[in-house]
Amino acid sequence: MKPETALHPAPAGILFRLMEQTAGFAGQDFFRELVRSLAAALDTEYAFVTQRLPEDLNRLKLMAGWHVNHAAGGVGEFDVPGTLAERVEQVERQMILDEIKRHNQNITNTAKALGLERSHLYKKCQQLGIDLRELRK
Repeated sequence: MKPETALHPAPAGILFRLMEQTAGFAGQDFFRELVRSLAAALDTEYAFVTQRLPEDLNRLKLMAGWHVNHAAGGVGEFDVPGTLAERVEQVERQMILDEIKRHNQNITNTAKALGLERSHLYKKCQQLGIDLRELRK
């Protein structure tokens, strides 16, 4: 990537061009056109569009790729280690879910087992995206 591209003075212009160039495409064709247009707009050899997998937030699925002047072939999934904070959240989330299950969805007993006030457990569940109502069903 050219240094002046990294600090492009008009990122809104790039986004507008991407919208214009991809407007007539759908599905996989949209992603192919998006990476082609993105690589051209940024004057770079490579561009990729990936999707984070909901069942494993440290894994990406390749949706489309561009290399020099052609679509990059292949599909696949790739591990992307998370930040320390993301890893801690994953561990906390799993520990809480395990304890909730172990205590048959009894929040008071789960909080005691985790050494938390019940109100703090509710807040922590909300932060981590744990839907307690859904777990009770």
